[in-house]
Amino acid sequence: MKRLFLLLAIIGMIAVGCTEGGIDSDLNNGGNNTEQPEDGGNDTEQPGDGDNDTEQPGDGINTEDPVFKIDDEGEYIVEAEGGNVEVKVTTNIEYKVVIESAAEAWLSLDETRAVRTENLVFKVEANDSKEERSTVVEFTDQDDKVLQEITFKQKAKADDDNKGDANIPEDPDKSNLLFHHRVLIIDHTGVDCRNCTRVMDGLAALAESRWCNHYNEVCVHGSSYAPPTKDNAYSEAAATIDEFYHPSGYPDIRFNFYYGEGSTDEVSKFVSTNSAYLNFLVKKKGADVGIAATSTGDNSSVNVKISVKSAVSQEYKVTAWLLEDHISNPKQAGATKEAHKISNHALRAIAGAYSRRDISGDSLGVINEGEVADCTYDIPLDASWRYNNMNVLIIVSAENSDGKYEVVNTALCPVGGSINFEYTDGTGGLVDSGYEDTLAEGETSATN
Repeated sequence: MKRLFLLLAIIGMIAVGCTEGGIDSDLNNGGNNTEQPEDGGNDTEQPGDGDNDTEQPGDGINTEDPVFKIDDEGEYIVEAEGGNVEVKVTTNIEYKVVIESAAEAWLSLDETRAVRTENLVFKVEANDSKEERSTVVEFTDQDDKVLQEITFKQKAKADDDNKGDANIPEDPDKSNLLFHHRVLIIDHTGVDCRNCTRVMDGLAALAESRWCNHYNEVCVHGSSYAPPTKDNAYSEAAATIDEFYHPSGYPDIRFNFYYGEGSTDEVSKFVSTNSAYLNFLVKKKGADVGIAATSTGDNSSVNVKISVKSAVSQEYKVTAWLLEDHISNPKQAGATKEAHKISNHALRAIAGAYSRRDISGDSLGVINEGEVADCTYDIPLDASWRYNNMNVLIIVSAENSDGKYEVVNTALCPVGGSINFEYTDGTGGLVDSGYEDTLAEGETSATN
């Protein structure tokens, strides 16, 4: 590591800034093993011991005691173009700045300014790759004891290939109406829900099971356990979906729009119980519709073009949900490993019509057997969302015997990519996909 020795003895107020171009279970568990919403009293941060309160006239620091402080939460997000990042510290000791050797090619300490405060200016080189990068910088004393750490995260370069027009792939088998079926799984979780880490482990195990290609998952952080000032996966769309399902406790697992609750138990029971639900719900002999799509995007919006091909003549509705992966959530309660601090499949936005009473989307009208209906959506992006970590989940529904529009199939299209109709061989396997699903002896599946 590069070690930069800086003698800093200037005392002053702390601030952080940047120069131009810089910073930017069971079905009837009745809520067992879930947390009930609280009044949030434990979430409120309490004042400290007074060391960081308003400065009094005079020196402001007891120079007999060692002082070292960086004002900020310690994380700096940098645009792909790079730039200078100013980090201000207050100290009365000699210290070192330690940059990881792997980051030396793109991060360096550019200068130190001493005008009542120590302004450390870090130079961040442009990121020309399509991958986000990050590093941790340590501040140590002369004995190499870590005083404080800060993190630099730099966004990936915008992918020009994602910005242009794209066409839905040509149907490889136009006469085929045997469509692979993927159920919708909704997990209601949040950073203030300690038991939610158990569900994260269960979902990770389910994703490694033989059912991995029979569902699409959505992570909904929209309840009181996902406060927007604390939970980086929160969104207004997620809050609406949370109101629609109205869980009695958290965590909560749901299948499709109306089927019911799944297991939120420890891993082995989570997998066995929810696998049984999937075994019942998945239509191995073919879904009512197939879905093909293509999606493009940039920092301002995501565009998705959708084709829905019908095997059963009826009216259908469609909706498109924008999901983001790799969201850092360092304040996750109950986290025992780094994977618990990362939110994937997090709902960011919903295209088309939706409300807390109806999330089925827009009508495509009646699609007769063998026919195809098309639609297109443009989804605006928040500045903090990273489109190159996003997918569009397409959900198609049809009216059930209760007069409600229930999910009949789902498909996940990466932003900057395309998906074609998925066909089945009538037993649940994906045709020409390399994936084969074999039911255990004695198991049955839904065939209606």
